[in-house]
Amino acid sequence: MDSYLWFDKYAPKSLNELSYNPTSTKILQSLAGCEDFPHLIFYGVEGAGKKTRINAFLEAVYGKGVRKVTTESREFKVNSTATEYFITSSNFHIEMNPSDLAQKDKYLIQSILKETASSSQIDQKSQKKFKVVVILEADKLTRDAQASLRRTMEKYSSNCRIIMACNSLSKIIPPIRSRCLAIRVGAPSEQEIKDILFDISNKENSKIGPNVIPSIINSCEGNLRRAINCLQLCHLKGNTASSLSYKEDVKKVYTSLTSNSKSVQTLSTVRQMLFNIIVSGIAPELFLLSILNFFMTDKKISDDKKLAIIDAAVFYDLRVQNGSKAIAHLEAFSAKVLCILSTN
Repeated sequence: MDSYLWFDKYAPKSLNELSYNPTSTKILQSLAGCEDFPHLIFYGVEGAGKKTRINAFLEAVYGKGVRKVTTESREFKVNSTATEYFITSSNFHIEMNPSDLAQKDKYLIQSILKETASSSQIDQKSQKKFKVVVILEADKLTRDAQASLRRTMEKYSSNCRIIMACNSLSKIIPPIRSRCLAIRVGAPSEQEIKDILFDISNKENSKIGPNVIPSIINSCEGNLRRAINCLQLCHLKGNTASSLSYKEDVKKVYTSLTSNSKSVQTLSTVRQMLFNIIVSGIAPELFLLSILNFFMTDKKISDDKKLAIIDAAVFYDLRVQNGSKAIAHLEAFSAKVLCILSTN
């Protein structure tokens, strides 16, 4: 247990252990007590605990056996070419995240998901009559994949339940939304995050100073996962709260783009910064939103240029969602901003 991330180590295992969003918890407890339940969509900001709630709900439905998972390799064909994909599964459900397959995600939905959904449970007396398929980051699925998912939900609704997790419900196509019960998982309040961090700190006998946790709360912006990871980082680094916020990395990119030197070398420097940001796990959409805030508060930039930068951010945000190489679109956005700021 000592080698685990604290976020995984102290994640609630049952619905009764969930300490915030009591309304959604009551809904899940009610659904878990029924013989059947509809397709579900858990939506809310990143790090609010959507996957934790899904796992707790599945345990309430199937028991502790749902925690005994294995990771296996599956193959599906794309234009006669076999593609390997790893899926986490238990005796009661499978879990996948097809969003990292880009345009290939529809083939995963068409093959592996249909294969799972079309087969019935072996023992329907001791198990539910249906299987559960958990799809993470469902809002990053392509339109074609979502269309395939909708057809699967209709055809195999008698013996398959889909549970999805997403940050933005608006990115899920209306036909899927209309077939699911949407459950909002709101971000915890600052006081709730504070209580959780102090509880974990006490359990780990961590010598965290009084000013560190408020600094973590201020930098995590409601993201509980990021807050707990920052707490563990401070513990490992010896009680230091420096460089906790991803905004420091975003600000470096902003500073380079607004410097007097606007050249190919500047773009090369920015590209390396963008690589570091992506490797650090910062979502490209979050980067675009954060750097846009820096530009909008810069009084030296004219309103016309700010509008042009907003147009560029919207354009490349869509490119990031539909494309497969985020670094290419973020670099193109940076080049566009350099052009905008260079004009008189």
